[in-house]
Amino acid sequence: MSSREELRGQLITKLREERLWTRVQLAEEAGVSITTITGVETGRTQVRFNTLKKIADALETDARKLVHPEEELVGGPPKDDALSGIKTFLEESELRLHAMPDRDWDGFLGTLDLAEMAHTVRTLTKERNRAKEIFGSPSEIYTRWPLVGENRRFYKRELDKRYHRRLAGLMSRWSDLYPAEIEEDSDIRAAYKDAIEAM
Repeated sequence: MSSREELRGQLITKLREERLWTRVQLAEEAGVSITTITGVETGRTQVRFNTLKKIADALETDARKLVHPEEELVGGPPKDDALSGIKTFLEESELRLHAMPDRDWDGFLGTLDLAEMAHTVRTLTKERNRAKEIFGSPSEIYTRWPLVGENRRFYKRELDKRYHRRLAGLMSRWSDLYPAEIEEDSDIRAAYKDAIEAM
């Protein structure tokens, strides 16, 4: 039988992963330390209610669910099912750049030359258009990815935020390394404008 702390950790991890957030992102959103998030998720740290409230607010959930996580988790779908549902969706829908974990994305950005940056901008934009097409067709998403379909608005919003975050990082690096080339390509210029507006 899992302790309440372990169940709380499972629930917070589930809610965080549904948002496609890292522990660092949750810590920043909640205004607490990464050590606190790690301790709570692993069930090794007991925290006060005001800390749970900050985490709950960041995750847009009721703090009472974190106080009594057993009521939320017992009999519900295992956290791995929800996580594999979004991962499967991203891979099967060919949103590969969106599926890449943040730590891998940061490393990937550092390896790109000018031609690869241009290709990546275009691929990110294609993926975003593909996501819009999928989310615009509820029957497809409910049929192929029911877990995502049940939370369609949430995932659409999270993928949109991820697109803008990644595009902004990419275009920031581009403007640092190759500022003149931005004006030479209309697709890149449009992506740069989109990235600036999203910042």
